[in-house]
Amino acid sequence: INTMTLSKNASKKVLLKEKQRHLLGIGETEDLFMGVENGVDLFDCVAPTRNGRGGTLYTSKGKINIRNTEFRDDTGPVDPDCECEVCFTPPSSGGASYSRAYLYHLYRAHEMLGGTLGSMHNLYFIINLVKRMRSSILGGTFLEFKKEFLFSKLEIFFDNFKNFEKNFKGLSKEFIAHLLFPYILTYFRSLSKLERVELTKMLEVNLECYDTTELC
Repeated sequence: INTMTLSKNASKKVLLKEKQRHLLGIGETEDLFMGVENGVDLFDCVAPTRNGRGGTLYTSKGKINIRNTEFRDDTGPVDPDCECEVCFTPPSSGGASYSRAYLYHLYRAHEMLGGTLGSMHNLYFIINLVKRMRSSILGGTFLEFKKEFLFSKLEIFFDNFKNFEKNFKGLSKEFIAHLLFPYILTYFRSLSKLERVELTKMLEVNLECYDTTELC
């Protein structure tokens, strides 16, 4: 993502302002924020549907793998905050939704409907996220929205660190820190000096090996 950011910054100097800017192959939420912040107007990527077909679903609290046994008896929707046709059906249409348990069954049974519903949900999630970005830009609150969204994902990540061996299957903290660094860097740039100090403390507590000087 660092190379991508540099490329976008460089392209801003040569692309015409009156022309739409299209970024190909970018589908992760943190990358979408980076693109919008750098003036990108359009995105297209296979990630939402490819993840949907494989059982990786986007939620307001991060991605989940609906094939995991923890969802076998989960009668709740994929994402309680989502209003897509998979998670939410208006009362006028019966008020029913597809439960996590039902989707778990579909994916485990290799039913085509599972991938279809997963793709529908992921596409809605991404499109709705970009709509919210647009609304925040018009309202002058884009940076606040970006911080709120990305920080909630970081909090969930560090909550998972409490069960490190279980959630990351023995991966070293050094390796996890390496994977996490580009994501944290994107978020870090939007923080005030005081907020950066607080996040640095958070990193040092959860990732003893983390070299926070790289962020300064």
